[in-house]
Amino acid sequence: MQKRYKLINLIFLLTLLTGFVPFNAGLTTVSASLIAQTITRQEADRIFKQGVEQYKAKQLQSAITSWQQALTAYRTLKDRPREATTLKNLSAVYIELADYPQAIANLQQYLNLTRELRNRQGEQAVLVAIALKP
Repeated sequence: MQKRYKLINLIFLLTLLTGFVPFNAGLTTVSASLIAQTITRQEADRIFKQGVEQYKAKQLQSAITSWQQALTAYRTLKDRPREATTLKNLSAVYIELADYPQAIANLQQYLNLTRELRNRQGEQAVLVAIALKP
């Protein structure tokens, strides 16, 4: 499992040097909220992993949809580390789609969480990525 997250981190850093379309998950705030209220951590993790597979398959809009659902669930579950990882992945896909304002918004949230979690490596990586933004 750790190797997979390290791979995602590496992919994220590489995609930060490249480029990410506005979110269109088809979920309203109410329906996303209802999903998150009944979701378990295991289901949230399954949705997150689904997003990883979609991202690898270059199904970027589908990956965004999955990660947005996972993000809502992790926030409801108050799982800050997984919330941070999801935000980082969302920023990577938005960079790839050249939607820089959306990528920066997700990176800012990720930065705030890394600081809250005292994750100095994550904080440093996002600061370097922001400094290198196109």
